[in-house]
Parts: sequence; structure tokens; C-alpha cells
Amino acid sequence: MKKMGRKRTWQARLKRICFKDCVRFIDDVAGKEHFTQLLQVEHNTWFNTDDKTKPLWRVVVNGSQILFVFHHSVCDGRSGMIFHRSLLAALNKVTRKQEESGQEDIFPTDFNVPNYELMPESMALFRLLGMRFNIYIGLLSYLFSILVKFFLRKNYTFFTDVIFKDNFPSKDNPVPLPERPLTKLKRICLSPSQLEASLNACKKHKTSFTALIGTLIHVTLACEVYPVAKLGLSYFAIDLRRFLPAEYSSIIGNYVSSHQSNQWLNIYRQAGVMSPAIDTQIAHMWQLSQRTKADLDSAMLTHHTPLPVANALGLTAIGEDDETITTGIYHVLDVAVTKSFCVSSLVEPNFE
Repeated sequence: MKKMGRKRTWQARLKRICFKDCVRFIDDVAGKEHFTQLLQVEHNTWFNTDDKTKPLWRVVVNGSQILFVFHHSVCDGRSGMIFHRSLLAALNKVTRKQEESGQEDIFPTDFNVPNYELMPESMALFRLLGMRFNIYIGLLSYLFSILVKFFLRKNYTFFTDVIFKDNFPSKDNPVPLPERPLTKLKRICLSPSQLEASLNACKKHKTSFTALIGTLIHVTLACEVYPVAKLGLSYFAIDLRRFLPAEYSSIIGNYVSSHQSNQWLNIYRQAGVMSPAIDTQIAHMWQLSQRTKADLDSAMLTHHTPLPVANALGLTAIGEDDETITTGIYHVLDVAVTKSFCVSSLVEPNFE
């Protein structure tokens, strides 16, 4: 039902973009630590959504790397990979003769946006494919959130030491810049040999690297950070393109959802407590990882409408105006934002 006096936000496409508005060249040492700092700074630089003349994305180029930064209303994480693959494909089209000529093309300061036909919005496409939001699953999920928020003892979940404000931001009353959250980035890199060994071990134990990471985080939080917590809440980001026709595998847009995973933490502490029986603990860790993988597979493969798709469709049922969406999403995602962690994997589904 449409309500008087409320606002709606519509997506639009700029016809012309200024090069300087979306591409920035910087002088920066290309070391890993400097690049990590660059990632953190760019992530904490908010877009001005009130300026309708500029795109909500930018490209930052330093000595050896290219960083694609975007507002989450524009696209999802895998879209970043699609962008970089497209950019590499374009760069690789430059012939050796062109490269050795030393001639630089004169690049315009402004350029027109190609008037490509827009692909159908993801949720509308899922409905066309016969997928539907399951109101019963949505109701159970909402009741579970209410139970956790109001009836579970505060120290029985993760992140009870983090303070969140109760008031909701809105388009007319946004959170002031100094009060917005800041991302702190830590980077852990596996060598190619370590990654290969990890993936082979996951394959041998019939689990996935994503499920293993989620298990290790649960064990670490339960044993070392929140030793009193009883219930571990987590989310796995799911790329919905795997449920769409093949041509959507290279489309930039928002095709992401999540799957909620709730775990009693006692069994994770048993796997994480130091003891002489290290082989038994390792076997227990693999069992927990296998269980997580089985839960993910069930959510994605055993329902007519995969649960991550149903979750995404459920968000569209909240409402259409900005005010309803803002309050509705904050109520629905309150527990997800304040009491859980999210594991997001960008590997191809075939490699999981």
C-alpha cells in the first residue's frame, strides 16, 4: 500500500561521466602494507549520495595495482572480479606494435555511457523463474531473531562488548560522518603452495574452504574471545548467479544474498581446547566443517526456491518506500548485524 508523504529511491544511469570523477591516479609504494592501508582508507571514504551528477564508484590506480571501489547499491563483491577481468581483457587487446610505438591516444575528459539494454533486476528475474519467498521460513527467521534479541542472555552470543546505537538513520537524517563505523583491515595471505594444500585437504575431507574458514572462526571466538557464549551466529554470503542462466555469470549488479548458520558452541570448544589428543581434535574440526558444508548444500540444493534466494526475495517484501525499507531492514537484520559474523568467499562455485 502506498503511503502519502513518503519517499522512494530509483536507480538511474548517467548519460555522461567525467573521467576525473571516477578515476584517480596516486603515487604510492606498491608494497603489501601500503596497499592494505590504501584499501582501508578507500573503504572508509564514503560516497556523496546527494550528488546525482557523479557515479557511485571509482577506480584508484597506483604504481602497480588498480582498485575498484563501489557503493553497495551499485553491485556486489563478485562484480569487482568481473570488472577486473574485463579490464585485463581490454589491456590484453593492446598489441605489441601499439605498445612499442610509444604513441599515446588522446583520452577525452568526458565520455558517453553506452546505452546498453539493462538486464532484468535480480529479484524480478527470480520471480519470473518461478522462485518465491516462503513466508513460513521468513516468519521462523524473524521469531528466532526476536528470541535471540530479547530472551537470550546478553553474554550468550558473540560481540556483546560492541556498543550499537538504537536510533535508525534515514535519508533525511543520516549518521554524521564522524559517527560512522570505520573498517580496520587485516590481511592474511596464503602462499600458492599453502592454498593448494588447503584446498586439497578440504577436498579429501569432503568439505569446502569456505566452510572450513567459518568453522575456524567459530572455534576461535568460542575459545579465545567469548568463553561464556552459548550460541554462535554466522552468515555465509552467497552469489545468486549460480541459480541464474549462464549469461548472468559475467553481469555486474547486485546478485548476492546470505545463508544463516546457528551453532551451539560447546562442540566447537571441544575442538579448540588444547590437549594431548591433537589428532582427535583435528578430526573433530573436520567433522564440524563437513557439517557446515552439508548445511550450506542443503540450503542451496534441496529446496525449490534455494534459501538464499528466498532470503533475498523476503527483503523485497518489506516495502517500497524509503522509510519502510529502512526501518524494516534494520529490524530484520538487527541480530545479523550486531551478533554475528559473515564469511564471504569469491571463489568460483566449481572450485568449492
